[in-house]
Amino acid sequence: MPSVNVCKSNQRRDRNQAKLDAAGKVHTTEDRRKHEAAQNAIQCTVCLAGFGATVGLKELQTHMENRHPKAPKTFQEMFPKYTGPAPTTAAAA
Repeated sequence: MPSVNVCKSNQRRDRNQAKLDAAGKVHTTEDRRKHEAAQNAIQCTVCLAGFGATVGLKELQTHMENRHPKAPKTFQEMFPKYTGPAPTTAAAA
């Protein structure tokens, strides 16, 4: 039976976890959940694309202009969890 990528991912995760355990570092499933939550901290309300917590304003504006040019939403309506510097009025409209 051929192996699939999911099996390889699980095996790799187990090997890495064994290495960390041997080194005395402990990572739990709670740590993984926190990491995944940080990876998708900011989410577009139109297409539900996730962005990391450290994403820049320029990247979000580029997403808004390229993916949703005709969307009737403002920048703050599209990315309500973004807490960085406010966009300029020309880019937000």
